[in-house]
Amino acid sequence: MMFFAQNIAKNKIGKLKMAKLLFALDFEHFRQTGRTVTGLNYFAYQNGPYPKELMNKMSEKEFPDDLSKDLTLILKGDTKDDVGYLFRVKEGRSADLSLFSPREVEIMGNLAEIWRDAFGKDIGQWSYTRGTPWQMVWEKEGRKLDVISYVYIDRESPITKEEAQEILKEEAEANLVFSVNSTI
Repeated sequence: MMFFAQNIAKNKIGKLKMAKLLFALDFEHFRQTGRTVTGLNYFAYQNGPYPKELMNKMSEKEFPDDLSKDLTLILKGDTKDDVGYLFRVKEGRSADLSLFSPREVEIMGNLAEIWRDAFGKDIGQWSYTRGTPWQMVWEKEGRKLDVISYVYIDRESPITKEEAQEILKEEAEANLVFSVNSTI
């Protein structure tokens, strides 16, 4: 989140756009490697993929403790993005890129470059296109508000659907054993 908040045009990184960028990051990284970056689950909401556990923690301008020292949400009158809340990096803070692999940094950089000046609704148009994971769950299967599985990776992925299912199963088992609960 820090990376995107610092690398997206000022006044153009609201909650909707952040949700879409995190979704694109996770699904692209999963497509390439079989692993997500954030560990978030995304749900098929009307406005596209939504990491509800994370975003619900920010519903009242509050962040999880590990993010509150770096980020803030600013209410910005009538913006076209989300309900007027924009992400801001706090003075003197910056993303720690050493926490990410070179591949993750490359994907984040590409996403920031592509979507730098777009609004969240513009990215939403991408997430609604035919064959995207959101479209498969929301429209094709009619599972509104349900989890968007990472098995809906595209045909160009080096990971097969069966491999994706096995990876997700192993990750869920490990999370249960080790009680992993991450925030971004």
